[in-house]
Amino acid sequence: MVWLIRIGQTAVGYIAVCFCYSIEFGGTDSFIDEFFIDEEYRERGLGTMAIEHIVQELRQEGIRAVSLEVANLNNGAKRLYSRCGFTPRDRYSLMTKRL
Repeated sequence: MVWLIRIGQTAVGYIAVCFCYSIEFGGTDSFIDEFFIDEEYRERGLGTMAIEHIVQELRQEGIRAVSLEVANLNNGAKRLYSRCGFTPRDRYSLMTKRL
């Protein structure tokens, strides 16, 4: 599912969320696969508002958890996600195999 982030009629970003089932979380969970805000619109609180809106919608749909991936050196994004209640899972690392 993809949400557009708008200011008035102008699209300034988007968030794409994927869904799957998690035994660990006891139901459907989600993953923010893509999150983008146009550079000229960053640092205005739009990211926080967008994440909070998406989390609220996911919660209303009965989604049990939402995860995301953030670059190790992207400290601005880490601060944003931390403000929105995301925490690192110290015992786990995301691993991928391309097919």
